[in-house]
Amino acid sequence: MEIVLDNPKTKNNILTKFTNAQLEILSFFNMTISESEMVELKKILANFAASLAQRKIDLLYDEGKYPSAVEIQKIHHK
Repeated sequence: MEIVLDNPKTKNNILTKFTNAQLEILSFFNMTISESEMVELKKILANFAASLAQRKIDLLYDEGKYPSAVEIQKIHHK
């Protein structure tokens, strides 16, 4: 699904194609929620994104494609 979004900062219209995750979230939240509920939702989504990233990092590490913590420390302290 393609949607034209109005960007008030640049005053340009942007044609964007939503991902399946974005469409699912849009269809699920077709209601108004309070500001505190919005904060809670953002935290939930941030934690989910962090969990996905950690799983990808773990997979790369398990496949030997990511440096160990010791190697990262050596690079950091140079």
